[in-house]
Amino acid sequence: MSFIIHCEPEIGKLGRSSLEHGLEFIRHPESQLRTPVPSHAGSPSTPGLSLSAARTDLSTSINTPKETQQKSMHASDISHARQLTHRLSLAQLGSQATSTASAATNTRTQQPYLQQIWKRHLETPRSPDEPLALDFRPTTKPPPSTDFPVESVAEESPFQPWELPEKVSDKTISLPLALQNNTKSARSTLTVSEYLYPGYLWDFWLADHSDYGKVVLKLVYIPKYPCNNPEYDDYLPQKQIEEQALKEEEYYMGPLEKLQGDLVPIYHGLYETKKDGWHIAILLEYIDHPIGPGTVEFDDQWKDKLYSAYERLHLLGIQHGDICSRHILIDKDERIRLISFRRSLRRDLTIDTEVDRVFGEAVLVRRRLGLEQTGTFSVVDIPSSYYAQLEDPDKFRQELIEGENTPLPDWVIEYNRELREDPWGIKRREREEKQRLQEEEEREMNKKRKIKDIPQSDWEKDAKDEKEQGEEEEEYFHPW
Repeated sequence: MSFIIHCEPEIGKLGRSSLEHGLEFIRHPESQLRTPVPSHAGSPSTPGLSLSAARTDLSTSINTPKETQQKSMHASDISHARQLTHRLSLAQLGSQATSTASAATNTRTQQPYLQQIWKRHLETPRSPDEPLALDFRPTTKPPPSTDFPVESVAEESPFQPWELPEKVSDKTISLPLALQNNTKSARSTLTVSEYLYPGYLWDFWLADHSDYGKVVLKLVYIPKYPCNNPEYDDYLPQKQIEEQALKEEEYYMGPLEKLQGDLVPIYHGLYETKKDGWHIAILLEYIDHPIGPGTVEFDDQWKDKLYSAYERLHLLGIQHGDICSRHILIDKDERIRLISFRRSLRRDLTIDTEVDRVFGEAVLVRRRLGLEQTGTFSVVDIPSSYYAQLEDPDKFRQELIEGENTPLPDWVIEYNRELREDPWGIKRREREEKQRLQEEEEREMNKKRKIKDIPQSDWEKDAKDEKEQGEEEEEYFHPW
């Protein structure tokens, strides 16, 4: 499915991703998401067909009779499969025509639709050697019809019959509404209404999709993407932009697929611009209340919700990899939703070292987001479900307790102290800049001191030699 951007020029200028009105996006060629055919409650149901308990020459049953199954089930016998798929396809196509025919008042039209065809077939003269079989191939090509051509149903039907009639009994076959709607243009519109905020890589926009409703548009413009400076901590080579987008989709369409709309937002696909592919976009369900960025103080009830949300993620064997308040949302039902999985890693919860990584992130969630202090928090407070799949869970728990009681090295204590006092590193950068200026000043002083240490006679001699050399060069270029 594709969509076209609708937005005001003033809104498109707010972000870094060169968003413009009229940009057309198509599904990314490597995207795993495939949009199913929409279902409609108002679609007429297929009429019931008579069921045969045993094999009869007049059977119109979709189910294969038992006697036929026992007699013809060899892989090399294709006649049975051909007849079955033929009947199934005609039963699908005849649903609309049957309901139309049943509206008539005469007795003949009240009969099942396929039995009418069978009766007309028996009334048709045939030679004695001709086998008794249903053959719905038209003898003459019918006139052009304004209805949807029946040939396309072979592409939609899973049965793939060999022949499909365009008309049966002079009644044009109508398709179910689901298939009729699928023949329309699949291009939708995405009306962008607000620029939400910038991320490390993506710009986030609030938009309204003609099919999905209110969504969040994650957009990056590859020629001018952020994080393109190798000196940045979050530097990302250009060739890895699509890789990270596809990686995030792997999580949404893989282990998190059943949790969409619950623990994570509903994922609506990965797209690129049709013209050049320079824009990469992800559509997600819009969640009402983002928490971050910044520091948030949770009460005990919300701490339990937060820890439970990350526990559900961790028990799927997923280490989030970027614990911060920016990646936590709260929906209208006051449920925690987690986002941003481009740095996530898969972990095997049956291996000690892998569990240790996931367990460490659970500790980080409590200290960084829950603001739990060392004196009021212990690793034994984390649920044992984290290490329940290990071969020896009790041993792992004992190692956690011993590690918690072991004194930390002095450099770790100092680092933790600085991290608490300066979580954003502002004071650290100021100290580094001050130290750099002092080093430059010392280098300048050393240069001056070195010049003063040179004997005066030698210095005057060098200056005289430079002056004479300059005069010779001037005479060479200006001989007059």
